[in-house]
Amino acid sequence: MKNYLFKMVLSVFLLVTANAFSQNVSGILTSSTGPLPGVDLKVKGSNIGTTTDFDGKFSIALTSETATLVVSYLGYETKEVMVKKNQPITITLVESLNTLDQVVVVGYGQTQNKKAVSTAVGVVNAAQISELAVSRPEAALQGTTPGVTVVQTSGSPGAPLTVRLRGAASVGASAPLYLVDGQQVPNLNFLNPDDIKSMNVLKDAASSAIYGARGGNGVILVETKTGRRNSAKPSITIDTYTGFQSLANKPDLMDKNAYVSYLNDFRTKNPGNGNALTPDEIAKLPNTDWYGELFETTPVSSLSTSISGGGENYSYNISGGLFDQKGMVGGNEGKSQYTRKNVKLNFETDITSKFNINVGLNLVDVERDYLFENQSGTGISIMNFVNSIPAIYPAFDPNDSSVPFGMGNQQGVVVNGVSLPTVGAVANPFLALIITNNKSVSDITSANIKGTWKVTNDFKITGTYFHYKDNTFDKQFTPTFDFSEQGYVNTNATLRETLYSNKMTQFDGNGSYKFSNLGNHNLDVLAGMSVYQTTF
Repeated sequence: MKNYLFKMVLSVFLLVTANAFSQNVSGILTSSTGPLPGVDLKVKGSNIGTTTDFDGKFSIALTSETATLVVSYLGYETKEVMVKKNQPITITLVESLNTLDQVVVVGYGQTQNKKAVSTAVGVVNAAQISELAVSRPEAALQGTTPGVTVVQTSGSPGAPLTVRLRGAASVGASAPLYLVDGQQVPNLNFLNPDDIKSMNVLKDAASSAIYGARGGNGVILVETKTGRRNSAKPSITIDTYTGFQSLANKPDLMDKNAYVSYLNDFRTKNPGNGNALTPDEIAKLPNTDWYGELFETTPVSSLSTSISGGGENYSYNISGGLFDQKGMVGGNEGKSQYTRKNVKLNFETDITSKFNINVGLNLVDVERDYLFENQSGTGISIMNFVNSIPAIYPAFDPNDSSVPFGMGNQQGVVVNGVSLPTVGAVANPFLALIITNNKSVSDITSANIKGTWKVTNDFKITGTYFHYKDNTFDKQFTPTFDFSEQGYVNTNATLRETLYSNKMTQFDGNGSYKFSNLGNHNLDVLAGMSVYQTTF
């Protein structure tokens, strides 16, 4: 017991002594647009480095009185700055006018300088993603990468996005191939955008050729954030925002006066379709703004936190996130909302001087309540309803504001003593909201383990095992209510509950050799194999 106690005291003493000889320099890193988060800084000629936090702040250890910091960030010119111990410093980066000096990922972990790449490759970095505040990573590609089309097929929060790199394709599908840290995945809905370091888009046939037929529709390579070795201290980042969303532009639909004008003109010219409404009757009718009634101001919030760092032979990154968004239609009623919770871990260490192991784990829970907006065959086409109902119909019963006003093909619809025309096979969208009950819950696990053997300085062998599993429970309720007749057609409704299980395993093994004595020329050779299996 005394021996163990002596060792512990000695270890603490050595740690304190070692820290006494190292001094820190702290500062802030900015650009013309403000602080830069996630920027790598390294002491020139050493393995000591760190990364700026969300506010652009950093702290790095120095082993001498002065040192040179090398600051590099995608889209900005690399800068070398002389620093002195215990003297705070502010570093400003300038946007690079020559983007050809950027480094891009071209597949299977291989990188190249952009000026050496002759194929169509686009890059979106972490700073660009953080400025957009998107719920799904694919949305960050819209407007930031030329030649990429992102289409939102539904206004429901968390709804799938359609991404096209080459337009509509022919064989199999049109969606691009998604790879996250080298792992093939069906989509990016499980990723927290704040966990992404960069997205590299391989758009043409030449750039995606290394992936064969799988890359026929283009490839999107996603790199997630990792820790930094030799960090002076752990870097803790908290990124949060809360906002509100509302309808920016409404369609120019007929108001009460315009509709009544057309209605009276029709009835006057077509006898037998009812009498024209009198001024007294018109005064008794409401002037309902259906878009104003249906669309609400709803909240959206995001919280992401991470801690990262590392020592001489290891690095780590642990992050967690919570995203919640309510839909502008039915969001406050719990009928349309999207929630994503995730925890992500990355750890790498040198087992020996030549062998490195990297482990990654991502646990995600996604819940989504959604509406049938314009889906045929269900009778619940909410947006078709709101676009078709005249303004002279009230949203709620004049005698009970909690009950949606009934309308449809039935005769004798009366408001404040005024008989209204029938509106056909449409219904009050608020009634559709009440009887809608659709929910999807997904539990997603993504894991990988990677081993790298550095045989020589120029030759290395890498083996990686990936595992991805998605269990999704989907519930859809379709009532037997006939919206056009405003009644139930029978006593049985339809409840469909489906469990989807998608399991993907992948093994990559490759060897790469870098020819280092070619002067101004670069030559890398990569050979390997990939085994991929999907079970669903």
